[in-house]
Amino acid sequence: MQRRITSPLTYDGQVDTDYMSHENVKRVSSLFSADDWKKGFPLANPVYTYTNFLKAVAKFPHFCDETNIAGQSRDQTCKRELAALFAHWGQETGKRQPGQGEFWQQALYYLEEIRCSGTTDPTCDYKQAGWADEAWPSQPGQQYYGRGPFQLSWNYNYGQFSNVISSPSSYDSKLHLLQNPDLVHEDGYLAMAAGIWFYMQPQSPKPSMHDVMTGFFVPNATDLANNITATFGTTTNIINGGFECGQTPENSKAASRGEYYLKWLNFFGMPSEGGLGCGTQSAWFPYGGSGQVSGYWYQAWDGSVACKPVGY
Repeated sequence: MQRRITSPLTYDGQVDTDYMSHENVKRVSSLFSADDWKKGFPLANPVYTYTNFLKAVAKFPHFCDETNIAGQSRDQTCKRELAALFAHWGQETGKRQPGQGEFWQQALYYLEEIRCSGTTDPTCDYKQAGWADEAWPSQPGQQYYGRGPFQLSWNYNYGQFSNVISSPSSYDSKLHLLQNPDLVHEDGYLAMAAGIWFYMQPQSPKPSMHDVMTGFFVPNATDLANNITATFGTTTNIINGGFECGQTPENSKAASRGEYYLKWLNFFGMPSEGGLGCGTQSAWFPYGGSGQVSGYWYQAWDGSVACKPVGY
């Protein structure tokens, strides 16, 4: 429970000027340089810059700065994290057009969900009602379709991210990005930060992708009964399991993610791995699995002035 709450916490301050002083940024920049960025993302939209990426890394101190994998250094685990992150960005925002280099190197081309960009298509109106709308109220005239490297979607994600990324010098409200969702693709720093936030943030009963790739997610008997393991394929299940997992043969999008991951592992000089797909996994994370951890706060029902952890 402690880890679920603390691991995705953000740096409490601005990162505009001091980002290179952060330990995880030093590690990332030593393993993946500005030249590597150009090689890995030659078709990247100008909004997605290397500098904005490093600033976003600085905002999440535990990204690329911890490991729970026996015999693996933090540098090696960081390479796995970067490979996983970039693989998913390739599937989510890649141009994937023949004749323009390998598909795994075409990531960060798109800023918005292709079919929704510039339209008011009602099928792009991703707003969950009920408790989610009470907590993260959708705003009139705004749509919460996919934006940024991970295609951040739905009002509850925009609201949560807005709270996390706020600061006294800019804004301090869950409503800011609910009122201005276009900032997630117009502001380069916010775009990259949204991409890392989604990777770092667990959403019970799902673990975070970060915990899967760093070895902190340890599947229990319930997970294993559903074929959910501590492998790259599980990160695909976290992102889009209802559409891409639990299928035979393997869903083509899930398969592409695994292929991109292998390419990025090779880029970083890391050995190949198994468990790339999620076709044999349950398409929904089970209750009672290791990812179901209390991580929200609610006032104690006994009337005391105390906050207690809950799972809802």
